[in-house]
Amino acid sequence: MIPIQMSGNSRIFFLFLMFLPFMLYSKEVKLSSQFLNQERIIDVYLPDNYDNSLNYPCIYVLDGDKLGSLVSGITLFNEGFDLFPEIIIISIRQDTTRWTDCGYNSKGELTVNSSNFYNFISKELIPYVDLNYSVNNYRIILGHSFTANFINYFLIDKDISYFNSYIAISPYYSPDLVNKVLEKVNSLKSIVSYYVSYSENDLSGHINSVRKADKIFKSIKSKNFNYKMDYIQGKGHISMVPISTSNAIDHTFFYSKPIFKVFKIKNLREFKGSYVAFVKKYYSNLNLIYSIDIEYRIEDLEYVSFAVNKYSRDIEVKEFGEFCIQNKPNAYVGYYLLGEYYEKLNLLERALFFYEKGYSTLGDNCLNKSDFYREISKIKVKLTKKQQNI
Repeated sequence: MIPIQMSGNSRIFFLFLMFLPFMLYSKEVKLSSQFLNQERIIDVYLPDNYDNSLNYPCIYVLDGDKLGSLVSGITLFNEGFDLFPEIIIISIRQDTTRWTDCGYNSKGELTVNSSNFYNFISKELIPYVDLNYSVNNYRIILGHSFTANFINYFLIDKDISYFNSYIAISPYYSPDLVNKVLEKVNSLKSIVSYYVSYSENDLSGHINSVRKADKIFKSIKSKNFNYKMDYIQGKGHISMVPISTSNAIDHTFFYSKPIFKVFKIKNLREFKGSYVAFVKKYYSNLNLIYSIDIEYRIEDLEYVSFAVNKYSRDIEVKEFGEFCIQNKPNAYVGYYLLGEYYEKLNLLERALFFYEKGYSTLGDNCLNKSDFYREISKIKVKLTKKQQNI
């Protein structure tokens, strides 16, 4: 049983589309680069509730003058429904420089200009962001088409890993680059997320390039290579970008999804150990992989409680109920679990106490409050009969 809240999702979505241009606030930053010997403009998008005491993942967007506000809008919308964590977006403008910024020679090696751009990002921009914004160690880089190829040079760097996640939307891979990526990912020591896409009406050369790369990437056996290739039907080289961007960030944060999106109830039964240990491990992985700390989500506790009720011994029901109350004292789920636990033991007064406590946490916007009150009514009837038999 889950409280049914009055939903404003459809209204929120409409308002989001209507007011999107007014919601995306960015700060323009001008950086003087020694490597590029010029000033470059960066747009910084911060989460709505940006807090200096927290640390956020960061996504670096190439072709930022075209893609920056798009990526920001997509993340903002998904953050509102807890589908993505809050993210800081660093958008690099390249309107007149992308061809020199991301160029390569006939051997697939970076040119003098693109090497300087690489150094600008790795040795100037990233340190600037780390110093001036509340970021954690999880970095994503995104590019489209020509810039989508360029992001791979960060992945194959033998000295240091600057990014944890790579989003290549319709790339055309430079010579031998895929083999260099293959060599690198086969020796990964930590999880790297990699997303690549092409579309039905994409540029023919890009389609063939991605298909060839996909055959190689799919052969990689490393558990640390979190790979996805996406085929976008009915779209072209440009119109595919919003869909790919949303899918890519969703793939990047796969391990941070609510538990019900990752595990079926029957799969939870196969977990060895207590359900409390399972939830704790699931959330500790969020910190391990993404360097983020988030509170236990009500929907996760609700979902796992179904498995607890269905597959656990009574003592585990009690353990998980107490865990829920400890971490979410203003939510019903733990109290109702303990109510069920004590009801099974025929400790009706104790059961009634927890049912009523859980019921008191339900707000006025809970449309099915009467369903929850049935448990209270049932216990009261049992208590009345018990007293009459004394």
